[in-house]
Parts: sequence; structure tokens; C-alpha cells
Amino acid sequence: MKCFVTWILMITLTACTTMRPIDANPTDLSQRIAAGGLLKPGDRVTIETKDRQTYEFEVMVLSATSIDGKHQSVRIDQVASIHKRVTSGKKTFLLAGLILIGGAFTVALVHAFQGAGAAAILGNTH
Repeated sequence: MKCFVTWILMITLTACTTMRPIDANPTDLSQRIAAGGLLKPGDRVTIETKDRQTYEFEVMVLSATSIDGKHQSVRIDQVASIHKRVTSGKKTFLLAGLILIGGAFTVALVHAFQGAGAAAILGNTH
């Protein structure tokens, strides 16, 4: 049972995430990034620059001029589009619920068949 609970906890903590585009033109993106309200350290992003290069990384540092990851840096004025990883609470809750229901159903079936098997064995020995 501990293993099952641990498994459910791991799925819940990893959560359901999707990459969502941030809708804005490049000028608005640059302004919103520089203002500090759009991204924060720890965000996972995919950035396409005006020269069509794509960068995927976790934001480590934001400055007035760049978005910096561990090994990559993108100048804010070169950003053409951004996709940001977003956690979906509804999908995570649904997934965890379905797993719990499936687990409970499996446990119920195992107990039902064990009981039926035991009854058949006892019926045959008398």
C-alpha cells in the first residue's frame, strides 16, 4: 500500500504541464519581459528569436536586457515568441483521481477473486 501511495504522490507532484504560447507581438513581449511581470526565475520556456533560432531552458536570471538560463542567454530585444510551461491543476487532479479509482478497482477485484478462490477450495475439500 505504501508503494501505491508513493506512486500517486509522485504523479501528483510532477503534475500535468503544457507549453503555452504567450500572445503578444515582439515589441510588447520585450516590454512585458523588461517590466518583470511576464517571466520569473524557475520558469521553463521555449523562446524563438527574430532570426528564427529556438532556445529551450529554465530561466535563472532576468535582467532589463536579457533572459538567462544555465548555459544560454537571449537578449530581450531579439525575442519573437515565448512558450511558457504551465501546470494544469485540473488535469493533475483528474489524473490522480483516475489513478486512485483504478487502483481501488484493482484492489477490489483482487480481493473478490481471492475470496472466490478460497470459497472454491473450501467447497472442494468438504
